Formats: sequence, structure tokens, C-alpha cells
Amino acid sequence: MDFSFSGEREAVAVEKNTGYPVKMRKALEEIAVFWASFFYTGKSPKAPGTVGSLAALPLAWGAWAMGPVFGWSATLFIFISGTLAAKVIIKRTGETDHQSIVIDEVVGILITTSVASNLWWHYLLAFLFFRLFDITKPWPVSWVDQKWKSALGTMMDDTLAALLAAAALWLALHAHEWSPVLHRSEEHTSELQSR
Repeated sequence: MDFSFSGEREAVAVEKNTGYPVKMRKALEEIAVFWASFFYTGKSPKAPGTVGSLAALPLAWGAWAMGPVFGWSATLFIFISGTLAAKVIIKRTGETDHQSIVIDEVVGILITTSVASNLWWHYLLAFLFFRLFDITKPWPVSWVDQKWKSALGTMMDDTLAALLAAAALWLALHAHEWSPVLHRSEEHTSELQSR
């Protein structure tokens, strides 16, 4: 004889398509939404991508301060877990790049800051370069954005934007090494200091 209440029976019911009890499935979905939106920063009413990118800066600083192995391991973990979490929002909304998904921006910031040192203005430049390439979406970012309508595509277009941003940041930070004008200025300064 079944003495359980209808609510309890519903709570332990198992859905055929997932194999998980309903409450467990819902809890896992909420965790996925929490992560895909990066602690709900993706639910910002204005510029969620920018807000998510800003929120990722302290994480990036901490990750790279721990060294490159930790930094790249964290980036890979967030990429994989973010792809899985993004699938949940895509399934709920039917949109492959819903604005609340900002975990891709977190990966983008991590990749872009990989070439920065722990100086605040390096991180400011990293943020600006990444947002520039993420918003303008030059090729091949635009191609992935248009052709890969999936959670993986959502993550990959920001990954490619971040690689372009990282290259631009690296060039900006090292431009003085190839500038003859700056070299002459540095040599003149060192001569004056040696006198």
C-alpha cells in the first residue's frame, strides 16, 4: 500500500529522458543556469556580456597569479563545464546564444589576460580588446557565430574573439620593442642617466 502524498510521489518520479528524479533534475538545471550566467551576472538588464566580462576579471587575475598551469587548467574546466551549462539555457529558451549566457565571456577574458602581467592597466586593455572583438566579430568569429548554432558554437566564437584580442594585446604591450623611435628615446634616456 502506498502511503506517500501525491507531491512526494511526484518528487521521486523519474523522467524517461533523463533518468533523474524531477527535483534532482531541476536542482541541476538551476546550478547550470547559475554557472552559465556566471553567478547571475548574465541576468543584468543592461549589457550582460559586458557585466559578465567585468565580473570575470578578478577570477582571471587570481587564476593567472597561480601560474600558467593553473590558469590554463581553469580555462579548460570553465570551457567544458560552461558548454554543458549553456545547453540548459539553450534548451529552456530555444536561443543558441541567449544573452544570459556569459560563461563564454569568462573564458574569453581568461584567454585574453593570459598574455598580460598583473598590472591593472594590462587587465583594462585586455577587457577593452576582448569586448571590441567580441562585439564586432571579425572573421572567423562571425563565421562560427553564424554557422555553429549550438552550445559549443556559443563558447567557440568568444574563444576565437579572445585569441584575436590576446594577439592584439600582446602586440600592444610589445610594440615599443620594434619601434625605432622609442628605441632611440630609451637609449637617449639611458645616456642621460649614466652621466
